[in-house]
Amino acid sequence: MSARSYRSARPAICALALAVASATPVALGATPLLDVRVSPDTTVQLGAAVVGHEAIVRDDLGGSFTIGSIGAIPAQADLDAYHRRTNGHQLLSFDTTIQLPGGVTAQPADVIDYDGSIYTILFNAAAAGVPASANVDAVAVRGTGLLLSFDTTVDLGSVRADDEDFVLLDQGAFSMFFDGSAAGIDPALDLDGADLLECNDHLLLSFDGSGTIGGVTFDDEDVVEYDRASTWQMAYDGSARDPDWSAADLDAISATVNPGPGPPAVFGQTVRANANKVSFQWNVAAQFRAVRGAFALPAQVGAYAVTMSWSGSGTSFIDAAVPPASTGLWYLVKPAGCTQTSWQSTLGAEPGRDAAIP
Repeated sequence: MSARSYRSARPAICALALAVASATPVALGATPLLDVRVSPDTTVQLGAAVVGHEAIVRDDLGGSFTIGSIGAIPAQADLDAYHRRTNGHQLLSFDTTIQLPGGVTAQPADVIDYDGSIYTILFNAAAAGVPASANVDAVAVRGTGLLLSFDTTVDLGSVRADDEDFVLLDQGAFSMFFDGSAAGIDPALDLDGADLLECNDHLLLSFDGSGTIGGVTFDDEDVVEYDRASTWQMAYDGSARDPDWSAADLDAISATVNPGPGPPAVFGQTVRANANKVSFQWNVAAQFRAVRGAFALPAQVGAYAVTMSWSGSGTSFIDAAVPPASTGLWYLVKPAGCTQTSWQSTLGAEPGRDAAIP
């Protein structure tokens, strides 16, 4: 069978793949996390890792800290905004003008996309009307938009954003996403690290000083979770993770939710390929998680060697990949909510597979 024929056959293949959780998660306070990627504002030793202010480090929340790869960064630059996308690309912003390989010059309010080898400017601050004196000090992603925080008050069209705020840039327009002072944050604090948990729309927030909000007392190495309504919880207590955190300010964070293996149940929505063979769709909008792998023979569907993943909200995702000749691609899709879920496609019949799915 040709590669194109395999692509045409994928709707039937995708129908194998459907799982969703029906049980409520164990009450763990803040949303359970699998890991966090963080950066300090000064060199600090975390576990066995010596982490400079220009670096990112992964805390697996089990006692291990591992330096991440963001390429050759000048030591004088402070990585003060960071986000890791589900496709592996990393969004970076620094506190000073920086020269990067490939002839890329980034200003402090610019956001850089790094795909593991190439740097590109994703957000050009000057082109967006951001004053040259401003610095982006937190970045995250929401759907097709970018969430940004600045280290000073900026006017962005009709939106005035203070340094404790988080604004959304989507389709060229800015809007207020998190008004820090309205939510009870001391205006003297600067929001200098943030992430969005797309599975439940909660915010992870870190500030440049200490404070108390919603009964939660935090320091500058901590991260608090806000449900964007009224509830605040401690999500990451830096000094509890490693006492040396107390000497630094956590000024960038990107987290991965831990969905857990969970009890499996059938997800009753069939994923189908559209006529263009690159977009995949289902009927009912949901927060979703999708993975893709390759196979050479139909019998190999379900080998579960994952080569790509997506997460988002809606009824579709896009994958323009074309499998090599005489091969095909398979997809698994499930709701991505923060409840524990299983990737099993046949209820209770596939023990051990969850460990192989990201």
